[in-house]
Amino acid sequence: MKRIILTVTAIILVLALCACNGGEQSGISPSESNDDGIELPQWNGFDFGRNLEYSEEYIQEGDPGEYISTYEAAAYIFNRLKENGNIPEYSDSTEYTMVLVGIEKIGEADEECYIYRLDVAEPTGTVGAAYAYAYKSGNIYMQGYESQWVIVYIGRGALFSMNEIWAEYIVTEETESFVREIEATGGNPVYVFTGGGEIGGYKAWFFDLGTGAADEFTAEYQFAVNQIQELWGVDLFEKWQLLSNTDVPEW
Repeated sequence: MKRIILTVTAIILVLALCACNGGEQSGISPSESNDDGIELPQWNGFDFGRNLEYSEEYIQEGDPGEYISTYEAAAYIFNRLKENGNIPEYSDSTEYTMVLVGIEKIGEADEECYIYRLDVAEPTGTVGAAYAYAYKSGNIYMQGYESQWVIVYIGRGALFSMNEIWAEYIVTEETESFVREIEATGGNPVYVFTGGGEIGGYKAWFFDLGTGAADEFTAEYQFAVNQIQELWGVDLFEKWQLLSNTDVPEW
């Protein structure tokens, strides 16, 4: 009889343990509450990685819809900036927190962005670095000198929102060797937007690189950037050639 009672008791204990562990196994949806009736944050259970946490000092109103959420964006840009070396004194053994501090429009393109502050536990406390994520285009900004926002990564979504501003950014970043060549001869390099068109089968923006003021401008090089971020240039035979975006050859 005692053996039967012990067996029944053991079965009850096992069932009780399974019931207690059920929440951990199945997970809790963003809309659910814990046992104390406290509503859990939407990012509850989201995998931010081994040394990243997320918090909010600004509460986003409404639903992001088709776009990436604020907490997903925090993890994405942290990993992207870590790979690119844009996190000051980064260490795998240091704990970081991406803090959402606002949503505002920034940059020359006036893109609406999630704004974050990066906090670090050790060794110096808050890094003080501010980052922004343009959720429509995927562009990532970092706040630099005199609080100016500088783009550090062009997102794939920018292919559908490319304009003269982004095209000029790509041209100036990828044609530095030509600028140095003009400077070496004592010239003052100037980029001039000459209009839109098509190149490589895509919509494109055209620029001249030369010297002089607007009324006395002398073009020395011609470049174009299209919607898929290809950089093109006119060679010595006055033919358009596709240039490498990472290693522009010096003619």
